[in-house]
Amino acid sequence: MTFKPLRFGMSGTQWGPTESDPRAYLRGEAVQAEHAGFDAMTFADHTLPGMRPPLATILCAAEAVSTLRFGTMVLNNDFWNPLLLAREAATISALTGGRFELGIGAGHAKPDYENTGIAYDTPAVRVDRLAEALPLIRRLLDGETVTHSGRHYSMVNATTGLPLASRPHVPLLVGGNGTRVLQLAGRYADTVGLSGLVRPINFGHAHEPAWSCEYLDGRIDLVRQSAGPRFASLQLQALVQSVVETNDRESAARVVCDELESIGIKLSIEDALATPFLLMGSIEEMAASLLRSRDRFGITYFTARTDSIEPMARVIACVRSIEARESSLHSTGTE
Repeated sequence: MTFKPLRFGMSGTQWGPTESDPRAYLRGEAVQAEHAGFDAMTFADHTLPGMRPPLATILCAAEAVSTLRFGTMVLNNDFWNPLLLAREAATISALTGGRFELGIGAGHAKPDYENTGIAYDTPAVRVDRLAEALPLIRRLLDGETVTHSGRHYSMVNATTGLPLASRPHVPLLVGGNGTRVLQLAGRYADTVGLSGLVRPINFGHAHEPAWSCEYLDGRIDLVRQSAGPRFASLQLQALVQSVVETNDRESAARVVCDELESIGIKLSIEDALATPFLLMGSIEEMAASLLRSRDRFGITYFTARTDSIEPMARVIACVRSIEARESSLHSTGTE
């Protein structure tokens, strides 16, 4: 087996307490994430009160740390013109020393559209726009001058305008769960964000989970088929919805399954314990669970929320210790 170290992201979506200095609070979060062993800090793109706009937030946070990477998880494509977004992404990447990763999706939360007055089109239309935007964004980020006339976008001699020497590669993450979005991710992304979420609940921000292992296998197969030979170079990412430190994994899993069943969603205890979207157990058990998800699904990038930073710091340390032993065995050819 090829040795692949895990990556860890922290999703920092919310502003801090109202009485706190927002700049100091944000930078403190970034420093804490870097010290805890996270590889990246990511920000969502929603318009709900209390949620931070991602791009300006990233520039501020990046100044407080030296190695932590930053990304969007994920931008709503409907909020952005491809050229304007590529210009922002390329500039942020240059100003952060290449520590920026652009995550984008088709958009899903109706309240965001109501807040902005943007038409909430059908999923098919939203994905159509994403399908047209992605290759344009990739070409622009790669330094091309682009002329395009399509159904949703047009541009003439468009470029990010950055000098070649100032233009590090910007990794592209495409996130979602629908068939076409995952197929687009397979064709264009460096990282595929597997959400494990399906229909919105009452057209809000919350979604029904789809966390069975069989279902996830099928989603990954879609990416594999679309990516073809480039699949081996792709990074698969999962957003961990809940981190529960406990000495009784099965009881914690049973609680989750009972809560889902109360809203009509079936999930077996076995799947709850195996899914990469939930993390339950002792620190050692959670570390082992992440490594099993790597071996079982090929997922090597896990993003957790800020409220789990303390247990995740210890999980990351445990994973790194196991990985050091794996790396040693791999380098010596010992099984």
